[in-house]
Amino acid sequence: MLITRKSHRPSDGTPYRSRFRAPDSGAFALRQYLRCREEFYQRIVVACVQAVFVVLLLMFGRTLHQMFEIHGKGLPLWVEIICQGLLLLFALLFVRRIVNNVRGLRSLRGEMSRLRRDVDRPDPEG
Repeated sequence: MLITRKSHRPSDGTPYRSRFRAPDSGAFALRQYLRCREEFYQRIVVACVQAVFVVLLLMFGRTLHQMFEIHGKGLPLWVEIICQGLLLLFALLFVRRIVNNVRGLRSLRGEMSRLRRDVDRPDPEG
């Protein structure tokens, strides 16, 4: 039976009850596995984008240093140190985010393998 948004079961109290929501349903482990896999790929993309951003920040820092060498002859050295320090701080914050994403990837991978074992386990009812 196809369950749509407009279908209403008299046993449920809600018209939008999902057949995948209940943990005792047969497709629950598969649904959770697919959600974990989706989040896993999303975190990989986010970590890659953040790594590219860190590289771009470091390249900008090199360009900023060259700009201070060429155009900042009259400026005191502390101006460049403060600018480079702030840039390094932002780069370190993003490195920390990348590390946290990679740690989250490891835990998600473990969860995915556990859910995959549940999906592959033969159904005792059928």
